[in-house]
Amino acid sequence: MHKTLLLLLFCLLSLIGCQSNPIQRSIKKAKPSSSLSKSHILPSKALTKAQLDSFIINKYIVQIKQEYVEDSTLVGERLDSAFEAENEGRVHIGETRVVYSPDSAFKIFTIEVESCGSYCNSEYKTYIHYTRDKKELIKAVEYALVTEIHKPSDQNYLLIESAIERPVAAAAPVTCKTARHIAFNKDSLIVYPIRYKGEDKLMLCDDPDSFNLLSLKYNAKAKSLIYKYASTHFDDLGKGIDTIRTGSFKYLDYRFLLQKEKVVIERRKQ
Repeated sequence: MHKTLLLLLFCLLSLIGCQSNPIQRSIKKAKPSSSLSKSHILPSKALTKAQLDSFIINKYIVQIKQEYVEDSTLVGERLDSAFEAENEGRVHIGETRVVYSPDSAFKIFTIEVESCGSYCNSEYKTYIHYTRDKKELIKAVEYALVTEIHKPSDQNYLLIESAIERPVAAAAPVTCKTARHIAFNKDSLIVYPIRYKGEDKLMLCDDPDSFNLLSLKYNAKAKSLIYKYASTHFDDLGKGIDTIRTGSFKYLDYRFLLQKEKVVIERRKQ
């Protein structure tokens, strides 16, 4: 009797032991998949700087498209289809750009969004990425397409922006360039005025009839901002009169100050 009970107990323990081994093996096999998921969470480790910038731009494009559709949770092909259908093909993602500061302290992403009806207008979504205390900060700003960043002194930067503007509804579009002086103070972004003609921002637009004379360039060696632009009006006989302005700003005491401006008026022969 005792031998029979011992035999049954031995078999029962053997049965439990045999069933436990496959479970242990299945747990061991599951471990590699958890490490794979971690690599998908942090893809940036495997990306080059250019690839990471492209990834960020595409992320911003998704966010922008989601603002233009009813269901803001859509992604991928469903988002693209809804964006095209709900806006009837009248809203487009235009030029995109990322520009780094000379010291790589920050970078600026800009995405152009073009909306068309009877005529087309562009708006620009601009984001500044900068690092403070090893933490990346992002600031959305209302800047045009940032094409250049210069560094006249420590923590001070000059941005050159470009945009296609339409000053009057249905009027011909004009090319505009803007100079903007910014600085960083801890986590804060500071914008200093560049005063010109009663405005705190230097924004120059070329008249569509003035032969595209618009120019805005920074001379790093002289720390000078040099500009040229023109405006045109027509007399009673239909002859054009061009007013051409050239001048320069000098970077002095952490400010861009107007030094000189020359105005030339030219009457067209025809």
